Amino acid sequence: MRPGIFMGLAVSVSLVAACQQPAADLSEQDRAALQQVIDNVASTLRAGDYVAWAELFAEDAVIYPPNAPAIGGREELLSWVATFPPIEDLAFFDVAIWGQGNYAYAMSGYTFSVEGSPPDTGKQLWVFHRTESSGWEVMVVGYSSDLPGAEQDALSKEPVETPFTERPEILDVLEARAVLEHFYPKELREAGIGGSVMLWVFIDVDGKVKNAVIRESSCSSALDSAATAATREFRVVPARNYGRVVPVWVSIPVTFASTK
Repeated sequence: MRPGIFMGLAVSVSLVAACQQPAADLSEQDRAALQQVIDNVASTLRAGDYVAWAELFAEDAVIYPPNAPAIGGREELLSWVATFPPIEDLAFFDVAIWGQGNYAYAMSGYTFSVEGSPPDTGKQLWVFHRTESSGWEVMVVGYSSDLPGAEQDALSKEPVETPFTERPEILDVLEARAVLEHFYPKELREAGIGGSVMLWVFIDVDGKVKNAVIRESSCSSALDSAATAATREFRVVPARNYGRVVPVWVSIPVTFASTK
């Protein structure tokens, strides 16, 4: 190795690194433009102009709704938002914007309500990218809801109407049947006594049955008790309301049938 050449290269690299300038902080004009994008996200959704809303996002943008899978790509975002019922209210508040160069970030609170659902509040994190052709675009939005928390606990106390667009489903039907067999009172099964119980069950956002209430009795207290105990062991795919996982009350029949 020739030390003189090596040292010369090292000096050159150091000079190049020293000459690189850090990306400039956002200007007031940048902040105003980003605030306008955030305002436009709210106004286009409130107006139901979903095409204009989707155009505020990058082609490969991603949204992370609370308690739901990520939605990626402008076309998927448009398909997702098109399933919303009429939006009654949407607002962003306490917006904080920062960044450097062509990347910017924001944090905000939100209030959101749609027809037929309880209002929601929460927090959001935004990521933006500036392009030469389109200016500032939304790249990523992730938000966390203040629900369910205490509201879910209060909701689980007694059956009430809970809106959903996708019904909860038993995760494993064969497993559920085995659970029912396990809880079927032995003396009734051996005596050939069966019956059906109609239950109200509360299923939380994790797919767990947190409460079960008799809606129509089997006329056997033993079977009624077995039904409520068994359903608490079911594993369930939680319900969704326009893509968002939600806690719900649903009515289900439970039947104990003896083979004797």
